[in-house]
Amino acid sequence: MIDVASHRPGRAEFLSALVVTLVAVGFHLVFLFSAGGLWRDESGGVALATLPHLSEVWHELTHDSFPGLFVLLVRGWVALVGPGDFALRCLGLLVGLGWLGAVWANARWLGLRTPWVCLALLALNLTMIQWGDSLRAYGLGSVWVVLFFGRMWAFLRQPQPRNFILAALLAVLLVQTLYQSAFLVAAICLAGALVLARRSRWSLAGASLAVGAPAALSLLPYLRPLRESQSWWIVEKTGFNAPFTWHTLSTALDTPMFLGPWLWIGLLGAGMIYGMTWLEKRISRRADISEDLPFFGACSAGGGLIAFFVFVVSAGLPTQPWYWLILLSFFAVCLEATVGFWLRKKLPRLLWLVLGIVALSLVSTLPRAGQRMTNMPEVAAKISAAARPQDLILVYPWYLGVSFDRYYQSNTPWATVPDIADHRFHRYDQLKEKLQEADALRTLYERIDATLQQGGSIWLVGGLPQPEPGEKEAPSLPPAPESPTGWYDEPYNHMWGRQLDLRLRQKTRKVEPVLIPDSKRATRYEAIPVYKMSSAL
Repeated sequence: MIDVASHRPGRAEFLSALVVTLVAVGFHLVFLFSAGGLWRDESGGVALATLPHLSEVWHELTHDSFPGLFVLLVRGWVALVGPGDFALRCLGLLVGLGWLGAVWANARWLGLRTPWVCLALLALNLTMIQWGDSLRAYGLGSVWVVLFFGRMWAFLRQPQPRNFILAALLAVLLVQTLYQSAFLVAAICLAGALVLARRSRWSLAGASLAVGAPAALSLLPYLRPLRESQSWWIVEKTGFNAPFTWHTLSTALDTPMFLGPWLWIGLLGAGMIYGMTWLEKRISRRADISEDLPFFGACSAGGGLIAFFVFVVSAGLPTQPWYWLILLSFFAVCLEATVGFWLRKKLPRLLWLVLGIVALSLVSTLPRAGQRMTNMPEVAAKISAAARPQDLILVYPWYLGVSFDRYYQSNTPWATVPDIADHRFHRYDQLKEKLQEADALRTLYERIDATLQQGGSIWLVGGLPQPEPGEKEAPSLPPAPESPTGWYDEPYNHMWGRQLDLRLRQKTRKVEPVLIPDSKRATRYEAIPVYKMSSAL
């Protein structure tokens, strides 16, 4: 049996965990003062949240990836604090610090006092700091999943109405933050039911499943809008790509660098096996359920792993490192539950090993913690100051127009490639219309020709793709969905870039790279080059 009282933290353990937490707080502050402007996904989310009327927010909500809770949080924050970049970054900081607070609270609810597993695996993880503090819902979802896991265990130990209500409320907050978290809620509720059913507490096992019922019901209003939005989200779907999925997952796990993915896989596998050994232990229906914590953690991890990857495969969308944040937080708290007490038995001998993992994470994260999320504010400021009214600004690819629209403050005309009408957030419905056009760049060509004939210059925001080996002319594709890749937009984006490159080479004679301050500090997702082109030498 697990004796909670015998595993109170020693002074060295507690102080070490506190120091790691404070170092993590320092990294969140570094991100706050270094991140700078909002990159395109953040810009689009803020634009959606600050539409004039809530009815408009609801109508346009399916142009983003989240339910309404985080959108409403951003809307309320802007109303209270303001729409400036730093003010919004402060909201991200609160979310990041909230995650640290959540893992400490969860450890207390599990009877562990110090959250060493979560701290060692995620407190200094670059993905958690950089993307968890960004103005997207992934960080907030990570907070809720940690708190929900802990309160679910509190309900299993003490099945009182108060604990049921708290767990159910957190489940609702979780699914209202991230759609995919519904799979993790189901896994945790099912794991709780298995723990109780193993002790023949059948009515309580049913109550464990019922904890997730309000969360499921809260998603019903989204079913119709989500179903309708699939008609344009199809342009992003690639089907499940195992190598690319592993690449983005391993990138998210890559703290400590190179060691991170194997550390996670090894610990998760060992933890699930260790937790499942509880099935061999003799139990009493009346015994304290606390000793089943490792079994609860292992069942939750196994169910969540299966359910989440069912979601990833069925969604068919290309993944990104930040998509995995909620899963990493979920696995971390599952491991906290599964091996937490065992670790504390060994901690006097293993403390230096744990601190070694933290130190390696520190070395991995430190050089990259001060990255800027985008250089678009500097790009827009440079062009706003230098471009003339008779010039034309082209933004490629089209989705960079979302962040450019937030920061551009001049009257020089601009357009995306292809020319999308609405740049407030990502309008894949309008992109789909362009995919069906046989000559989507025709009007842009006319504007380029007219600008150059009148002595104006072309400002290109973004880098055009290079020709493929042996390519002699720009590629072409039939209107979607007649191409080999159907509706998928990336081949068309590449085609439009190559076609524009050929047109500009034919029409202009002078190309000047424009120096943008701090571009080397921006993340690879939005480090944008700028070029000025004219027809005269």
